[in-house]
Amino acid sequence: MAEALGAAGSIAGLIGLAGQIAQGVLFLHGFFNDIRDAPDEIRDLRVELDQYQRLYEGLEKLSQRFEPLGLTNNAFEDVEAALVPCKAWTDKLVRKISKYTLKDGPEGRRRRLWSQISVAIRKQRYREYLAALERAKSTLLAAQTSLNT
Repeated sequence: MAEALGAAGSIAGLIGLAGQIAQGVLFLHGFFNDIRDAPDEIRDLRVELDQYQRLYEGLEKLSQRFEPLGLTNNAFEDVEAALVPCKAWTDKLVRKISKYTLKDGPEGRRRRLWSQISVAIRKQRYREYLAALERAKSTLLAAQTSLNT
């Protein structure tokens, strides 16, 4: 009887170990995929952030054009106030990703690999920045909508 309980305990331990190994393998698989995908993600993010920066500049120019005409109102002030966090989060993300090297060649490959690993490690942090930027953009959109009413 004791041997049967011991065998059952051993089997349960092996099943638990197998589950932990499977979790580790899945984590490593995801991590290596993040490393592989990092250059494309950084490029896409740079393009998106450049678009946002051009949009913010356009909105600032637009509000400056209406100011001398006396057409400013609270809605314009709301848009300008909403631009501040949008620009701040965009600039913060641009600074964070600008340090990553995506160059080819022998020296560039080594730096690129370390950059890819760094991006994979910090991926959750960048998601937090992107979430903050999305919240700021939502505020900007609401302010812009009030401008149109």
